[in-house]
Amino acid sequence: MKITPLFCSFLLLPLILFAGTEQKVPSKIKSVTVFLSGAQVNREAEVILSAGVNEIVFEGLSPYIDPNSIQVKGSKQFTILSVNHRTNYLDKLEKSTEAKKVEEKLKAEKLNLELKNSEQFIYEEEKAMILTNKSARDEKEGLFVEDLDALATFYRERLKDIQFKLLEVKQDQKTISKEISRLERQLRELNGQKKVNTGEVIVSISSNSRVKSNIAISFFVYNAGWIPNYDVRSQDVNSPVKLTYKGKVYQNSGNDWNNVKMVLSTGNPKQNNTKPTVRAHVLEYYENDRIKMNLVGAIGNKERSNSTGWAYNGDYKLEEGAVASDSSLITGSQSLFGIKNTTSADYTTVGASNVNAEFEINLPYSIPSDGKQYDVEIKKHNITASYQYYAAPKFDKDAFLIAAVTNWDQLSLLSGEANIYYQGTFVGRSYINTQVTEDTLDVSLGRDKGIVVQRKKIKDFSKTAVIGSSKKVTLGIEISLRNNKSVPVTIDLEDQIPISKDKEIVVEAIDLANASHNKSTGKLSWKVELAPGASASYRIQYSVKYPKNKTIPNF
Repeated sequence: MKITPLFCSFLLLPLILFAGTEQKVPSKIKSVTVFLSGAQVNREAEVILSAGVNEIVFEGLSPYIDPNSIQVKGSKQFTILSVNHRTNYLDKLEKSTEAKKVEEKLKAEKLNLELKNSEQFIYEEEKAMILTNKSARDEKEGLFVEDLDALATFYRERLKDIQFKLLEVKQDQKTISKEISRLERQLRELNGQKKVNTGEVIVSISSNSRVKSNIAISFFVYNAGWIPNYDVRSQDVNSPVKLTYKGKVYQNSGNDWNNVKMVLSTGNPKQNNTKPTVRAHVLEYYENDRIKMNLVGAIGNKERSNSTGWAYNGDYKLEEGAVASDSSLITGSQSLFGIKNTTSADYTTVGASNVNAEFEINLPYSIPSDGKQYDVEIKKHNITASYQYYAAPKFDKDAFLIAAVTNWDQLSLLSGEANIYYQGTFVGRSYINTQVTEDTLDVSLGRDKGIVVQRKKIKDFSKTAVIGSSKKVTLGIEISLRNNKSVPVTIDLEDQIPISKDKEIVVEAIDLANASHNKSTGKLSWKVELAPGASASYRIQYSVKYPKNKTIPNF
């Protein structure tokens, strides 16, 4: 049968109705959940859907989206058919807020330079006019002006003034030109970072009628995170410790977060969440008698790990790991009324899942996409603490003030650096290590020069003797302390004697000055009570015997 053109048009009509056309929509970031590594971004867009199938394109998104993390939510008025992710290689991310600010400054400086150039031109023209007409004469009479002294004074003073003005203008031009060069370099760097393609999410939606609705989309982005940080303040040893829990938030996702609701989570979605398996730990020998350790499988998460959070498994592969703590958490928020000098810490609500804590910051925050760290206050705590001093003069000549904090596990703290303030003065930085199992958390508040600690070798007690094929070295050490403070103090004093792992090396403790001696580690401990102005000293003596034809390198 021959198909007429009219019949063809009827055949194509249903295809056109159901094919759907792409509708690109802008979206706004409403909230962000920032993890220790990465962030979940929640966006919303208002769309008008036609009856049938609609292809909605969320454009201008971060190029660092994890496609597997994309979630889309809508109302019951329509059905979401599919969600896809793609990269737009034609559009570029818009300039960041910082780049726009630099552009405005650059524009202002260039205008300022043009004004200075015009000012220079005017002064130079005036100078040329004066020099051209310096032999002024009365053209009618053909005679010079009688008051030559006044004319000479005018030339001298005016030319001097013009010359000074020209020097000032040239100096200003030089300063402005340097600033323009600096801003141009900064702008090139910022624009260079932003020359990346944008991400897009395409949502296929079926609607029975024309409807206006909001669509929410969320996804995980890389190039973001937060770092725990603390401010620790103490007025004196009779006052509680004031601890400010902060997060240093950073992101370089390609989109600025402007006035968004923020949640800081102690979770890490990038962490491997597969439970470990205990396998056989087999030891074998090499043919050359070297021990071969075939570590097939590491036992749990307690395998060797370093401070970067990476752990070794039994196959010697590196995989990301972090210890998640299931802590008791403080909940609730403070009233917004009657609070003076408030920060985001006053508007933080703490929630918890089974393994992670979430700090909901109820004040909007703006975090530019520049990779810089921005402080976000999470919570403030007044913590009851007991104070004491610690000294280990073999390793450091100063005494340290320590605040022993109890019930710290209820505060959802993570290990991080701390800024220490004592009696209103910044005394330095310390590190809070929460990866401990003790009930008490020791926070170092810095050095106290009011306690003098000395450690020296006693010559009369130190000697070396050869006994047959062995050498015996005897050492005497004196440790002295003095309290120059006006209040009594308690000091935990620690030192050590060596230990031996070789039967040919024999360590003998001769006099340990009534110290508490841990024989497995060699550590010596004293609890010292000193009144104001009081002193104390401790003399220890030990010997080390070993073959005289050998050398102990660390002794």
